[in-house]
Formats: sequence, structure tokens, C-alpha cells
Amino acid sequence: FQDDVNVLGPHTRYESTDGTYETLPNNPRIRRFIWEHCQDVNRVLHRLKHAGATISAKKLYLCIPEVTVVG
Repeated sequence: FQDDVNVLGPHTRYESTDGTYETLPNNPRIRRFIWEHCQDVNRVLHRLKHAGATISAKKLYLCIPEVTVVG
């Protein structure tokens, strides 16, 4: 049984000196730190699937701005 799998975002937002954020070369509408976080979440979900995990969609929260971790 595994509960509360948290995937932290990148340590940086790749902010430049002019206040803008680094984006993907092939798609300048996607910020690099968002893309990296999506890849991390995808990697975790694939590992859970490979391990045979059963995930409750009713309890699954994705893309929430903040979370309180207790315990």
C-alpha cells in the first residue's frame, strides 16, 4: 500500500534577468520548468503502472497550486 506520492517541481523556474522565463525552443508558449515537471509526473505514473499499482482516480489530484504535507 502506498499513499501520498508527491512529485516536487523543478528547483528553478529558469527566470531570466528581464523577468521572462525560458521556454521550449520548439514551442515558445511552454515554459521549460512546466515541461520538466510534466515529464517527472509522467515518469512517476509510468513507474507506478510498471509496478502494477492501482490508482484511484477519485483521489488523484494533478496540477494543484499547493499542497500541505502532514506527518
